[in-house]
Amino acid sequence: MVVSGIYEIRNQVNGKRYIGSTVSLQRRWDEHLRRLRRGCHINKRLLTAFQKYGERAFDLIVLEYVEDHSRLLFREQVYLDTLKPEYNLVSIVHADSRTLGRRVNRNYHHEFMLRWVTGYSEWLQFLRA
Repeated sequence: MVVSGIYEIRNQVNGKRYIGSTVSLQRRWDEHLRRLRRGCHINKRLLTAFQKYGERAFDLIVLEYVEDHSRLLFREQVYLDTLKPEYNLVSIVHADSRTLGRRVNRNYHHEFMLRWVTGYSEWLQFLRA
């Protein structure tokens, strides 16, 4: 059974965390672990901590189950705003309905960062709509 929701990857040593959302919690956790173990995770903050503290220091915690996929990004943004996780690279959700449950290439992330740096009000309006 595929379960979607908002999750937190928590470092049990220092309490720092990463927050994300996904249409498949198990698949996403497996993907994070695979990339962290290989040393090729896109999030260098999380990767550095994983290498320093080891895999046993990190746990996946489900913050909220979200059945309606159209609400995932909005709910993730609420948690980002409230908890201010230390391992997240940006404080604004950077996916949209076109990428939910799909892999995106690095160009997508670069495009997002360019938009984020030059002005993200459009993205905020989209997410909160």
